[in-house]
Amino acid sequence: MTQAIALKQALDRADHEVCGVAVGQSHAREIPPFFREAFDCPFRTIASPSFVFKDNRGISMTATSWSTLTHFTDYMKSVKELKAWCDEEKPDLVINFYEPIAGLMNRFHSDTPPSMAIGHQYMLEHPSYIRSEKMAMQRQGMIFWNRMVGYRSVKAALSFYEAEDMPDKQTFVVPPLLRQQLFDIKRPRNEGFLLIYLVNHGYAKEIREWHEKNPEVGIHCFYDKPGAPEEETVNGNLTFHRLHGEKFLKLMARCRGVVCTAGFESVCEAAYLRKPLLMVPVENHVEQDMNAIDAQKAGFGFRSTTFELSRLEDAETDKPYEVFRDWVGRAENRFLDLIESTAARKLKQVASV
Repeated sequence: MTQAIALKQALDRADHEVCGVAVGQSHAREIPPFFREAFDCPFRTIASPSFVFKDNRGISMTATSWSTLTHFTDYMKSVKELKAWCDEEKPDLVINFYEPIAGLMNRFHSDTPPSMAIGHQYMLEHPSYIRSEKMAMQRQGMIFWNRMVGYRSVKAALSFYEAEDMPDKQTFVVPPLLRQQLFDIKRPRNEGFLLIYLVNHGYAKEIREWHEKNPEVGIHCFYDKPGAPEEETVNGNLTFHRLHGEKFLKLMARCRGVVCTAGFESVCEAAYLRKPLLMVPVENHVEQDMNAIDAQKAGFGFRSTTFELSRLEDAETDKPYEVFRDWVGRAENRFLDLIESTAARKLKQVASV
């Protein structure tokens, strides 16, 4: 979602028009208000597959597979809805932020607009990307999913670092897409508290347990617990928040360290602000596990299997942040070039008719 917001801001600056936004939504997730508020164009939700979590923590592949099969009719309806909207709007380009419904639309319909699929997942088959034998079956499943989501699309592979393009696979390595609000933060500072981004609220128990042993450490924790208040202070030093993009960034600018479940954007934002990182991948989530390994290799923080927040106390600050910040600074031009060249295919096709 933050990637889509960042690209919308870049497209506005380049005088391109975003004619609509379709968001895949599962029964288990709500779309945060901050995301809807970021767009001034028609906005629709479509049924889309998602992971099913056990105890709101790790992924259950069996339950995920069963849920996908039982809701398949709904997903095919979403394909028809998205295709009808494309026929109505006739966009020059569909930009797909790793949404499987868009990939299925390209698979089942031959007359779709040019498409560009964006995701750090497309680095998985790059020769310079890290290799891990852990969860080998899930890794192969992720490669299959990549190809399905990016079917008949130019792929933009988001990366922590610069690497060679793979034009033979229609895959181009691009910098992270980060929100303009991040770049507006001119002077990050250290006010001594830790910032945690969980998403899955099942991990909140571990945060509470650690805090009971370390009550003097200030903690702000963001999670997705249904029905939770916007802000809940357990005691003076531990506060839980509902997901909120702007509030999270403001607190990140002031914290002394970030703890997250190895989501790509959270890692990138923390690294850009030069914040030490502790990454705890969601259980059975091969994508986040490899994110954490890749980010640790890049020098951005620690990978862990537990929320041992004490590891951030001795975190070094002499990380390769400046190389990363330079790479991020090239994102807008890189994306606009790739978008315009991909969209130009439609203009050439129209001109030849």
